[in-house]
Amino acid sequence: MLLGASLMVLCRAFPASILGAMLAFGGLELALVARQARSRTDAFAMLLTAGACLGLNDVALGFAIGLGAALCLRQRAFSIEPQQAGEITGTDAAAR
Repeated sequence: MLLGASLMVLCRAFPASILGAMLAFGGLELALVARQARSRTDAFAMLLTAGACLGLNDVALGFAIGLGAALCLRQRAFSIEPQQAGEITGTDAAAR
């Protein structure tokens, strides 16, 4: 879209083996970032984004879904952390 045909001409100028190696190193860099996700919420947002991108076959929509989920997790709109013993949840609090 942005560079369209001119970008494809540039990609065809490089052998496929070099482009494959660049893609592999890019994937390794992303994997290193993924290893740094220490909390469950970080890992959940990362996996949700990747799953949405792959499942919907639309990177922009997957990014938007992941960003929305990450923002909701930060604002504590919902939580994926296990509950502590004796913790009052929203449904328990409403019953009291």
